[in-house]
Amino acid sequence: MAQDLYKSFKEFFKKAFTIAPNQKVLVAVSGGVDSITLAYLLHQYGLKISIAHCNFGLRGAESDADEALVKSFAEKMNLQFFSKQFETKKFAKENGISIQMAARDLRYSWFNKLMGENGFAYTGTAHHKNDSVETILLNLTRGTNLDGMKGIEPIRDKFIRPLLFAEKEEIITFAKENNLEWREDKSNNESKYKRNLIRNEVMPLLQKINPSVVETIDSHADFAAEAHTYLSHQAAKLKSEIVVSYDGSQTIKIEDVVEKCSSVLLYYILEEFDFSFTQCKEIIQSFDTTEAKTFFSATHILLKEREEIIIKEKEENESLETEIVIHESQTEVKFNNRIFCFEILNPPIKTFDAASAYLDYEKLSFPLKLRIWQEGDSMKPFGMNGKKKISDTLTDIKMASHLKVNHPVLVSAEKIIWMPSFRIDEHYKIATATKKVLKITPA
Repeated sequence: MAQDLYKSFKEFFKKAFTIAPNQKVLVAVSGGVDSITLAYLLHQYGLKISIAHCNFGLRGAESDADEALVKSFAEKMNLQFFSKQFETKKFAKENGISIQMAARDLRYSWFNKLMGENGFAYTGTAHHKNDSVETILLNLTRGTNLDGMKGIEPIRDKFIRPLLFAEKEEIITFAKENNLEWREDKSNNESKYKRNLIRNEVMPLLQKINPSVVETIDSHADFAAEAHTYLSHQAAKLKSEIVVSYDGSQTIKIEDVVEKCSSVLLYYILEEFDFSFTQCKEIIQSFDTTEAKTFFSATHILLKEREEIIIKEKEENESLETEIVIHESQTEVKFNNRIFCFEILNPPIKTFDAASAYLDYEKLSFPLKLRIWQEGDSMKPFGMNGKKKISDTLTDIKMASHLKVNHPVLVSAEKIIWMPSFRIDEHYKIATATKKVLKITPA
């Protein structure tokens, strides 16, 4: 049995890792059976290893006894030994995080420091197949995608997990057959932490249903990993075909999504913008109506228009002005990053700029107001007989929702006299009797 595990270890190591003979590996050893076995196997394999032990000071004398055991193990194996004691509870309190998260942050920070200072190529940790399965179950209970169903990866950054091929019982059997000494962390038997709850209570129940459940779930993790890679590749290819980037936003034609995307592929395309799979299904369902709709992720806004969807990044601390006052003497004002220039002209006007407003100066009542349009606002557009709502005008010109919602209007004596860049009110147009003209140009 012992030789079988060592043989499997060598096969897995050669397949999963490429480590040169001159490269050094730091091994994280807690004193438990998994990490002691890992260090023993790596040493037998002939790697240049050193031992690192974290004393988190959470179990008093028990923690000190763990450190003493690991130090003794390193001395017997003639291996370089590093140890560090941490004030874990203090660190957790100061940073407002859990004890578990504090311990994780402290140890990985220290491992990275040791690697940088001592020339270690990698740090090996003793995660095994059961740990990977527990991670998958934790991810599933929290809600996850295929990426979260892959389990623990053999290598990530500079951290390797050479025991992922083995189940816990195999490791214990190997350790016993090779007379290895280790210490049991009694806190692992407490189910107050979610991972321990899964390990101590959920897994035994699943093993009653399927004694090979660890192997079954681990096999499914391989399938999930391959499916994730395939879908990521397909989504990247499709994204290059249908997503158009312009001025900090991304646009996708709805017809392209309907013809070429499933909810899953759309999710993979929008994943970098933090939209969930449920939102992607809702986005596709929204195509059944011409009504504009907005979706929010933690980092982005997605606007569904008549013919396209637009994704743009949320602007942090964005603060839009709702109204500014314009006095008769002003020649320029700034409103929500737009500049408006004011100029008084004498008729007749020979040339007209389509984006500018030309208003009969004597009909205006100063101060004017430039404000965001409101529901119910209306005006009598130039050339029309009756009034029309601002919302209807914006819809008619097919303005995108994210632009429409903050579009300004110019007001004189509480009457809307101009929709910047589009229409002036019929009452304020220049005529034969006009003596003075106010030209307003959006810069």
